[in-house]
Amino acid sequence: DAIFDEATINRVLLLNCRANRASFRGAAMVRPTVVKSVLHGADFSGATIERLSTASGVDLTHACFDRTKMPAANLIGAELSGSSWVAANAAGALFAQARLRDAVFDCALLQGALLMRSDLGCAQFDGSDCGGASFIKADLRRSSLRRVSLYGADLTDALLDEAVIDGALIDKTVLAGRNFPA
Repeated sequence: DAIFDEATINRVLLLNCRANRASFRGAAMVRPTVVKSVLHGADFSGATIERLSTASGVDLTHACFDRTKMPAANLIGAELSGSSWVAANAAGALFAQARLRDAVFDCALLQGALLMRSDLGCAQFDGSDCGGASFIKADLRRSSLRRVSLYGADLTDALLDEAVIDGALIDKTVLAGRNFPA
């Protein structure tokens, strides 16, 4: 297991890397790029990650991003099932076509995030701020959206079958297309 807790890491390229349960807790990372790498259960809690970029084949299943600051991160198409984002700042992050099944985003800041065509089935967003986020054609079936702010979010054609949306702020939210079962 690799341990980089509280390390300062600049412009690193992780290419074809395999490191289960690697730890980056409290690390300061600038411009990391991850390509064709498997980091199952990696722990980034409390880290600050500026301009993260990922490419094809990135697997961060069960990774922990709790309290991580990583606005505008590029995680397009990444495998992030079972990951945890509790109280994380991922405002403006790109999660398009990512697999985030069973992910936990409780109390996370996701303003302006792009989650189009993402698999968010059974994910939890309780108490999160998703204002202005794009969930176009996202799969949110059986997700929990309790007390979430969806102010100005776009849920066009998002699948919301069996989703729990109690106490959500949906002012100026776009709910167009087939959102709920017929």
